[in-house]
Amino acid sequence: MSLTLAVVSFPHLDQQAVQVIQQHRERYDTAHFQMIAPHITFVFPCFAFTSEEFCNAILNQIASINSFEMEFNTACVVQDSFSANYHLFLIADKGNSTCYRIHDLLYDSILLPERRFDIAYIPHLRMGTYVSSVEAQQAANDWNKHALTINAKIDALTIIQLDQHQVSIIKQLQLH
Repeated sequence: MSLTLAVVSFPHLDQQAVQVIQQHRERYDTAHFQMIAPHITFVFPCFAFTSEEFCNAILNQIASINSFEMEFNTACVVQDSFSANYHLFLIADKGNSTCYRIHDLLYDSILLPERRFDIAYIPHLRMGTYVSSVEAQQAANDWNKHALTINAKIDALTIIQLDQHQVSIIKQLQLH
């Protein structure tokens, strides 16, 4: 049976960072705040595989992936690829290129036909969703004025299943 499966990482964040992020998400990302904790997506939702096929494809690719540090410093606005909404993304200065390499590596498998080359991959923590680009940009400007740095450690990838408005963890894979 095919499921909606994805690969994310729930970064280790200090308690103050979690509080700041979650306060913002609770107000501006209400659709996802309750559904999933702050995360970075490495493989976007796929529909063509069984859980076993998907997990095996990911397991076969992660042997060379080590844990790594990230540093999120900048908020930016990105238009949603499927709606007229705009997202406020926290993007990393440190660890960004590692995310790109992992993203490419994970898709270098049976998942390749599922990769969306028409949508740019931007490693991020989503902070909010806005109807207005102006409101989204004002939120980004406000965030960036505070020059807050959020440090994170990525030491696991998590395979999740999405079912309407619910996320279930299928498997957590520790990195070296």
